[in-house]
Amino acid sequence: MTRGGRRKGLFSPESVERVRNAADIVSVIGRHVDLKKAGNGLKGLCPFHHEKTPSFFVSRERQTWHCFGCGAGGDVFSFLMGLLGMSFPDVLEELAAETGIELEAPRAGDARSDGLRDLLAEARRFFEEQLAGSGGSAAREYLAGRDLGSDTIRALGVGWAPDGNLLTKHLRGRGYSDSQVEESGLAIRSREDPGRVYDRFRARIVFPISDRRGRVVSFGGRILPGARADAPAATAPQTPGPQPAAPGGAPGPPLP
Repeated sequence: MTRGGRRKGLFSPESVERVRNAADIVSVIGRHVDLKKAGNGLKGLCPFHHEKTPSFFVSRERQTWHCFGCGAGGDVFSFLMGLLGMSFPDVLEELAAETGIELEAPRAGDARSDGLRDLLAEARRFFEEQLAGSGGSAAREYLAGRDLGSDTIRALGVGWAPDGNLLTKHLRGRGYSDSQVEESGLAIRSREDPGRVYDRFRARIVFPISDRRGRVVSFGGRILPGARADAPAATAPQTPGPQPAAPGGAPGPPLP
């Protein structure tokens, strides 16, 4: 069912992933941007700001896009959301209809835990995209100094949590409520202003903690050497559901 008013969290994570995988990002973006071959990817003029020299790159392998001029980036969903001003559920439904994929609701008993797992998987993608972007250059340099190559970083799911509340803002754009982000452990509610939440991880290298089935249940984080030393590391509370593959079953990268 692709219509009928279902909102984010009422579509199964499997349905969202099927649409993401079926909607080839190069084909979708190519309708709006003139893309030309550039190394392993494609490049063109960024549709989100005025430029004369192409700084907008698309990777078919990773199914992501990034502009080195304005810093914007993401996946096929975020591209259409930003370009057309559509909500995540509307973009999801449009692409599902286009690719012929039926959007399914999660099983009634699993709706809450599936919604949280979907949120955590989206957070992992966000962190990975931030690490690959211009804002993650210092983190990439540090990881390279720890002999972590790009293949290892990708396999471990290492990412970068930028300063500010960008993750919470991103998840709001995907249809999640502040309460859901707080429940996932990725946001903290302000004591001074209970109506406001802020990102738990800010200006940190982050890595996912997974259960035995490889599903993200939490994140760990570490600040870069020389950064503000408010705490050497942080770990988000584990979400409801299966236990992690610990002890040590799903470790983060070997950071000092």
